[in-house]
Amino acid sequence: MILHVYTVVWNESYMMPYFLRHYEKVADKILVFDDFSTDGTRDIVKAHPKAELHDWPCESGMIEPVKAKFFSREYRTRSRGIADWVICVDCDEFIYHPDLRSVLEEQKALGTKAIKPDQGLIVGATTTPHTDGQLYDACPYGFERRAYAKPVIFTPDIDVWFGHGQHHSAVRPDVPKVRGTGIVLLHCCYLSREWILEHLKVRFARMPQHELDRVNAGGLTHDVAVATAMRDYGRMIRKGPWR
Repeated sequence: MILHVYTVVWNESYMMPYFLRHYEKVADKILVFDDFSTDGTRDIVKAHPKAELHDWPCESGMIEPVKAKFFSREYRTRSRGIADWVICVDCDEFIYHPDLRSVLEEQKALGTKAIKPDQGLIVGATTTPHTDGQLYDACPYGFERRAYAKPVIFTPDIDVWFGHGQHHSAVRPDVPKVRGTGIVLLHCCYLSREWILEHLKVRFARMPQHELDRVNAGGLTHDVAVATAMRDYGRMIRKGPWR
C-alpha cells in the first residue's frame, strides 16, 4: 500500500519537524509545497528522506480558496495511478490512529474510497511546546470541533473538490465513504496565548489586500479573529485533558 501526504506551507520551521516526524511513520511520500519560506523550512524539508519539496505555484499569501482548489487538483497529477491513499492537510493537522496503515489497508480491501475522521480535536498547551517527541503528546488540553473532522483521506482515483479550509468536500454520491474507523484529526493550533497572537499577526499581515478586503467585509477582522481565538483558547483550557 502506498500513501502520499500533501501540505502547503510558508515559514513553518517550528511546525515542519513535527509534521515530518508524525507522517514519516505512515507515509511513503510527503509532498510539501512551499511559498518560498525564508526561515529554514525549505532546508528542513530537503533534508528529510521521505519529503519532496515543490515551489508553491499559486499567488502568495496562503489564500484559503486558492489552497483548497490546489489540493483538489494536485493529487490527480502526482498520485493518481501511483498511490492507494492520499491525505491533504495543513501542517498543524495530524491524522492519527495507533495503527493507521492497517486501517487504510483494511478499508482499501473493503472498497472504501473516502474516510472521514471520527473526531476533529483542537489541541494545545499553555506554554509553547518544544519536544523531541510528537507535538500532540506535548499538548495536554483539547476539545472537539466537528468542523475539524475533515474529509481529507481518500483514494486518488476519485475526484474531490474541497471547500474553504478543507472542512468539507464534494464527491459523487455513489463514492463509497466511511466513518467509524477510529481515526481522528488533531489540529495543533492553540500552542500558547503568545503563539496564537503571533500566528494571527503574521497571517493578517501577509494577506494580499484583495483577500484582506474580502475577509474584513465578512466580519473577520484581525481584532475579531483574536477575540475568537482567545475565547476558544480559554474554552480549551477549561475543558482539560483531551485524552
